[in-house]
Amino acid sequence: EPLHSVHEVFSKEISMEVWSDALSDWRILPDAPAAGEPQQPVTSDASGAVRNGACWHRAAVVGDVRLEMKLAKPLAAGERVSLLVAGDGASAASGYELAVSREPAEGPEPAFAMELKRAGGKVAESRFSWPSGPESICLVRSAAMVTAEAGGRERLRWIDQQPLAGERVGFATRGCPVRVTDFNIYSRNVLSYTFQEAPTDWRVAGGVWEVTNRWECDPRWSFFSGRGDGNVVLWNKRG
Repeated sequence: EPLHSVHEVFSKEISMEVWSDALSDWRILPDAPAAGEPQQPVTSDASGAVRNGACWHRAAVVGDVRLEMKLAKPLAAGERVSLLVAGDGASAASGYELAVSREPAEGPEPAFAMELKRAGGKVAESRFSWPSGPESICLVRSAAMVTAEAGGRERLRWIDQQPLAGERVGFATRGCPVRVTDFNIYSRNVLSYTFQEAPTDWRVAGGVWEVTNRWECDPRWSFFSGRGDGNVVLWNKRG
């Protein structure tokens, strides 16, 4: 399952939506414009769509990872999206960046450019035609290999002799909106728990842990919580 997850009940409750909202897992920064491009203001809306921003997930993602982005519509001329892996959470030039954009029309079919950068320097590129444009972009980092896909088709592959060690992942967008709920992170090294199901991956090491209601008068809002006089601790069985 993808790392990003939203607790549907809490996300629709006014007093809890601030911390359970889809954007709460992300740090949103202005996207660094390419040479000759003006700086555009970052915008976001209630649906979790971000435009002209660089979005970094707050989790540290180490090792192999797969990023998938769904596009609400094909990229138009002047629009660009980037997938970011092994970064520092502040600059796309700190890790691997896969940038996809639509090029000016020179033939009957739209042309798209895909570039892979390592620490700000281009290391691989691919260009392809697509009548309707790809509806998904994917970047996979597996040990020293970095692979990129568009519309489910592999477009480039590159091996880094000195793999980067950054632990932050994310995406950037320029000109087009991308919803954070349309961006998925897959990693075996990071687990996300919303405790919507029985907590079978956890072992009690201290305190009393049980499902409790936030308000006694309204049993709909319940939490998995711990209490006790000393240390109240849960250990994950996979740790």
